[in-house]
Amino acid sequence: MRDQELKDRQAIIVFLKKKRDHYRIKKIGNLVYFSKKDHYCIVYVNQDKALETLETLKNKPYVSKAYLSKAETINLDGGYLEGQLADLKEKYEAELAKRKEKEELL
Repeated sequence: MRDQELKDRQAIIVFLKKKRDHYRIKKIGNLVYFSKKDHYCIVYVNQDKALETLETLKNKPYVSKAYLSKAETINLDGGYLEGQLADLKEKYEAELAKRKEKEELL
């Protein structure tokens, strides 16, 4: 097996005018998902060519719209998520306390 350097990949979400056009997208990158019902697909390309590929796709007659996926920008770090949950807990506990005070006053 050859030693290969793994390149960073970027997902592009492509909405098609007709569902049969997903065969054309296979030539552009790695097609990982295709929705027959909603006429869109997710294709992965090398990150260094992502913007160039996006502009190429937008100009194709069979593409209604295309944009870069924001999935890579979502922070899924455990500490970050725990912090968000703790903030939500505090917010709703304070709201419950206010509701209880209102009920006691009535």
